[in-house]
Amino acid sequence: MARKTKEAFAKAEIIEKYLNEQMQQLDTFISDYEIDFRVSLWAERKYEDIEELQGNSFFETKPSFAFYKRSDTSQSEIDEHKQWLFEENHNEYPQIFKGQHHCYLLHDLIDHTYLSWQDIVDIEEVWFEVIVIVQNFSTLK
Repeated sequence: MARKTKEAFAKAEIIEKYLNEQMQQLDTFISDYEIDFRVSLWAERKYEDIEELQGNSFFETKPSFAFYKRSDTSQSEIDEHKQWLFEENHNEYPQIFKGQHHCYLLHDLIDHTYLSWQDIVDIEEVWFEVIVIVQNFSTLK
């Protein structure tokens, strides 16, 4: 999950760079934008007997790390946040999970959702979405 989270964030940075370049154009449609993330979790074996979950995720979330937005944030603040997000060990239970490194997404699932430990252990697939919302506003005459 850590590697895919990092890849999704990197893809969002590429998209953000493109959108910022487009916004500099005189005839641009883009007035503003938002970039969000959604993560869907799958456990086909666990839920194979539940018809509604066949071919569907059992859980979707917008991870709390996803405060990805344009702002006047300095590059050093961005770098510091990414260091904390991707390199920090977010294992809040070192007495239980001795020596384990937890990525932020795992922390988010454990501490900020209603998922049980067993739900998390049963995850077979993770689906990441980088969601781009292009916005346009104009003044009517």
